[in-house]
Amino acid sequence: MLSPAMAEAGVEIAADRPERSLVKRVTALGGDPDPRGGGIVPAGSLFIVGDSAYSVDSREFGPIPAELLLGVVIRRMSAERPGSDRGR
Repeated sequence: MLSPAMAEAGVEIAADRPERSLVKRVTALGGDPDPRGGGIVPAGSLFIVGDSAYSVDSREFGPIPAELLLGVVIRRMSAERPGSDRGR
């Protein structure tokens, strides 16, 4: 079963194109009900969803193999642009 901590954190995966990674939320693990209805998420798979309704995620390409998980996002880092007054 999906822990609340996993649902809150983002995960970095290499899903449809290995040369680029995506940051998504895990909404179901293998053995959990498929969020689209009609079955369960296969063992060893993750159902991932982006925050946007237009996100490319498991709603489009289905559950992904858990081996594609690269890591868990703990904190978002912001890049400060030169000359920016941000953070001052």
